[in-house]
Amino acid sequence: MLFFSVLLLLSASNCSRSSYDSGSSTSAGTSATGEAYQSDITVMKIAKGRAVMSDGSKIDISGLRSSDQHAIFLVRHAEKQDGKDPDLTTAGKARAERLSDILDKVKVGKIISTETTRTQQTVTPLHEAKSVSIESYNPQDLGALAASLRESQMGNIVVAGHSNTTPQLANALLGEKAFTGDFDHEDYGNLLVVSIDADGKASLVKLRY
Repeated sequence: MLFFSVLLLLSASNCSRSSYDSGSSTSAGTSATGEAYQSDITVMKIAKGRAVMSDGSKIDISGLRSSDQHAIFLVRHAEKQDGKDPDLTTAGKARAERLSDILDKVKVGKIISTETTRTQQTVTPLHEAKSVSIESYNPQDLGALAASLRESQMGNIVVAGHSNTTPQLANALLGEKAFTGDFDHEDYGNLLVVSIDADGKASLVKLRY
């Protein structure tokens, strides 16, 4: 079984970005990047500007390092039941609680979600823990959303979306195609952290949770 940890340096004409992928995999499924999507190395806690990983390593989250920067946390909704507008499954509710636990030490100024039940429920434990209301957004205009998130003065932001909108929103924030497609329908474990610095430069850390 091949285990890997990849550090990618991305660049674009309008800004300089770096991308860190914490994934080491044991699954045959693939993510939007074409990489296997079930990782043995997951994030346990984010505190003091760093992600503490299950293997004991720590990953810097640059957007959390100073008051003139901010981080945008992007998640797909957790595991869902069947139906037109389904609730989360038991596993999905546990994942939603895990997300809240991971971000327990992070100052969250804004939580936004699409209007579906599954996305709203994914960030409900975080909303209750932080006493921050859940705002809705239109997933049909991710470009406008990305611009708003980049310029936000609300501090760190958590965004709940879907298998197609989450990687697309990350691309819009970064200004390039870090992700080439949708997340696999069975993949609920991505936690993407886009950091925006004082000069508007964006960087990506891809975590598993």
